[in-house]
Amino acid sequence: MNSLGQRFFDEGEAHHSYTYAKTGWAVLGEPGGVAYQIYDRKGVALCDKSYYEFAAPV
Repeated sequence: MNSLGQRFFDEGEAHHSYTYAKTGWAVLGEPGGVAYQIYDRKGVALCDKSYYEFAAPV
């Protein structure tokens, strides 16, 4: 989601490596160049915490 609370990108459209690179460019095009990831309790349990060492959960 972007800072306006809108989903702006289909993160499941392609292979992980391609999507990862494309997502970065898409985020930069959003207001303030900021995006948020939203997970439910099941999703959080599947995350590798090292990927989010510079993120703050809310």
